[in-house]
Amino acid sequence: MEEVFRGKKDRVAGVEVMGNFKIKGLPFFMVAALVMFCLPKQVLADALSASMSVKATVMPNIILNSSEALDFGNLSSGLSRVDSKANIEVIANDGENYAIILNGGAYTSGAFRRLRDGSMNYLPYYLYQDPNRSNLWDINEPVKKTGSGSVQTTSVFGSLPVIKNTQGAGGYNDIITITIAF
Repeated sequence: MEEVFRGKKDRVAGVEVMGNFKIKGLPFFMVAALVMFCLPKQVLADALSASMSVKATVMPNIILNSSEALDFGNLSSGLSRVDSKANIEVIANDGENYAIILNGGAYTSGAFRRLRDGSMNYLPYYLYQDPNRSNLWDINEPVKKTGSGSVQTTSVFGSLPVIKNTQGAGGYNDIITITIAF
């Protein structure tokens, strides 16, 4: 029977029946290779797998651009209340969340910030988040902000209560540490 089909071609499909076996014009080894590459790898051989960590850290771009001194000026005893204002400028990426934190200063006493002179006399003062001085900026309280991509100014509003007649004369100061947390 081999001799009958040797060299004969199927006239309808154009496929050689014996000899160089082809399926619709493709050699058998190409068809076998396609089938092998289309099968999942688990069918081909045992597999070992592991994982690897892929990571990247994009650092926030936050800059404490500047801060001004909160200066209550020259005072006289017997004044009722003295107010002052200072600005903190921060530059943060658009949408970047951060917080401004003001510590208690060098001469804090409990929940009170204080100015001190060279003779260890103190003047209590308060910092506020608003110009009406109704929202106290507590010690180490984070005030949350969101960056805009340009300079943002946050004002710190200070207030000295009544200055007593017995208050010692001289220069009073304190140092507040500004922390930008992100």
